[in-house]
Amino acid sequence: MKLYDFVCDNEPVVKELIKYGVMPIDIHNQVDVYKRYLEERKECKQMQAVENVSEDTKQSSWKVYRIIKKMESEL
Repeated sequence: MKLYDFVCDNEPVVKELIKYGVMPIDIHNQVDVYKRYLEERKECKQMQAVENVSEDTKQSSWKVYRIIKKMESEL
């Protein structure tokens, strides 16, 4: 199971993990960035999708790449 799937499917558990400091506070923001990336990927290639998301969220491309890698990591 990927981290993205876990966060989306287990909202109450994620809130508790955030509360106890196991998950970062901004995990929901990261999920939003990843969702935006998945939407962009339907229209364009990976590099362009990352650049589009980077511009939309006002984050560096490097940070968007890190978020993608994190969300796609297996638990």
